[in-house]
Amino acid sequence: MKYFYTILLGFLASSHSVAEDFISQESAVNTYNYVSSYEIAINSPPGEVWKNLENLKSWMYAFELSHHSGNKGEVGEVLRLYPNQQFYIQVTGKVENKLLTIVNLPSSFNGEESTGVGVISLVPSGSETLVQLTMSRRYEWVGEGENTMKAKRESKEFQGSTAQMWGNFLNKLKEISEKT
Repeated sequence: MKYFYTILLGFLASSHSVAEDFISQESAVNTYNYVSSYEIAINSPPGEVWKNLENLKSWMYAFELSHHSGNKGEVGEVLRLYPNQQFYIQVTGKVENKLLTIVNLPSSFNGEESTGVGVISLVPSGSETLVQLTMSRRYEWVGEGENTMKAKRESKEFQGSTAQMWGNFLNKLKEISEKT
């Protein structure tokens, strides 16, 4: 966990554009982390960006993000991420106009058990707001044979499609935030 916080603090201190996905192996041979870090500058004040950021579905449009439990729009709300799958995220923290945190609740898919954490921060920078997003997912292989999911995540194609997806999401957040 110390490794994750070192990465996270380094990321949050950065003021340069970031688009990176990488895998780190844990000491347990069947456990690894997949970390994504992205940043985008939005020509709008943090308060305007925040209104759109809180409405996850407005910019993370490719996910279902349907309400599952908890109070809508509040810390503790649980949202289904994918249709017909038991994969949920929970909003775990909000600091208005500054920080939103989410977790991937424990799930099992194709032989892997996973959890994760996401941190999205808004940093004023002149007339712009830097939106910095880090997602860290921890996967443990409990399936039989070779872990094909890890091999898939290690591929340049998968990492490229993940970067494109998050780039599209952040560009959508930029688009709707700069309209208002």
